Parts: sequence; structure tokens; C-alpha cells
Amino acid sequence: MDHSVTRKAWEFLYDHKCSGKPFTTEEIKKATGWSDSTVRTYRTKKWRKHLQKDGRAYRVVGFDGFALEDFIALHTQVSN
Repeated sequence: MDHSVTRKAWEFLYDHKCSGKPFTTEEIKKATGWSDSTVRTYRTKKWRKHLQKDGRAYRVVGFDGFALEDFIALHTQVSN
């Protein structure tokens, strides 16, 4: 299975974690090519433990030790 887009999302979030720079949903959409609804779903269901609201943007928190392989596994799990 091709996980290239999921890898782009992980790299985007990892880079923002390292820099401490906030980002908008538009920026991650541009980086991944995902739609509004996909980013919104992942933001609320998959990434909620790793994001902190900062005005109209988000900051990555709690991403230390979150390996790419674990991120891919999170996105391939079916939520109930």
C-alpha cells in the first residue's frame, strides 16, 4: 500500500513540532493534497492528542517518539 501522503502529513507535523511554528488547516491541506473534510476528520479523530489550538492555527504537542510507522498504523486503523 502506498503511504506517501501519510508520510507527507507526518513530515509536516514533525517539522512543525521541531520548529514550534503554528500551522493552519490550509497549510496541511496544501502539503498533503487532502480535502477539508479529510483534514478535519484526522484533526479531530486521529491527531487530537497531538495538536493544541493556537488562535486560528494549531501547534504540534506530544509528538515526541511518535514514529512514522506508528503514524501510518494510526491512519490505517478502522475507527469504530
